[in-house]
Amino acid sequence: MVESFRMKNQDGFHIDVANVSQLPQDKVLIRMNDENFKEAYDILIANGFTNTRGDGSIETSSSKAATMVSPSGFTISLIEHKKD
Repeated sequence: MVESFRMKNQDGFHIDVANVSQLPQDKVLIRMNDENFKEAYDILIANGFTNTRGDGSIETSSSKAATMVSPSGFTISLIEHKKD
């Protein structure tokens, strides 16, 4: 089960905090919203990040996302929100 909430300041910056019962330890990641998924993805790959889904992504009608992990284990959730 996942329980989450969002903290947001007056400038629109926010942080999501989630309790994921399936994980035995804490996990920290940064969500990176980008207008050009491919460009951001290629930059992360060029800097040694790997995609947890191989070369795949999660796509919905409103977004595209991939979880990227650095060589040191730092995680970035890369997301592009599709615009109509």
